[in-house]
Amino acid sequence: MNSTIDTAVIFIFSAFVLAIGMLFARTGRNLKSFFAGGEAVPWFIGGLSLFMSFFSAGTFVAWGSIAYKHGWVAVTIQWTMCLGAIVTGLFLSPRWRATGNLTAAEFIRERLGERVQKTYIGIFTLVSVFIKGSVLYPVAKLVSISLGFPLVESTIWGCL
Repeated sequence: MNSTIDTAVIFIFSAFVLAIGMLFARTGRNLKSFFAGGEAVPWFIGGLSLFMSFFSAGTFVAWGSIAYKHGWVAVTIQWTMCLGAIVTGLFLSPRWRATGNLTAAEFIRERLGERVQKTYIGIFTLVSVFIKGSVLYPVAKLVSISLGFPLVESTIWGCL
C-alpha cells in the first residue's frame, strides 16, 4: 500500500513539474530572457534563485551523512561556500555586470577568441557530466529505496 502511494506521489509530482515546464517553455525568447529574466527580475529574487539552486537531494543526503560522521567538517565547508558567495556578490558580480556578457562562454569568446571558447565549452561539458552524475545519484538512490526500483533504472529515469 505505502509503495503504491509513494509511486503515485512521485509520478504526480513529476508530471506537475513537467507541465509547469511546458507551460513556461515558450516564454524564453532569447538568451537574455533565459539567463537574466529579461532583466525584469529584482536582484533579491535572482539571489534567492541562485541560493536555492545549491540545494538538491544530495544536500540533505550527502551533507547530512558527512555531518553525522565527521561533525563540524560539513558545517565548515558549508560556511566557506557561504563566504565565497558573499565575496562573489559584493566584488565579482558588479565587475561581471559591467562586461555586458550573459555567459562565461560569451566573455571568453570576446576576450580570447572562438578557439579558446570551444575548448572551454568542451572542458565544461565534460566536467558537467560528472557534476550532473553526482546530483542525480542521490535522487536515484532515494527513488530506488523508496519505490524498490533497481538503482540503474532509477538513475536512467532520473536523467529523462
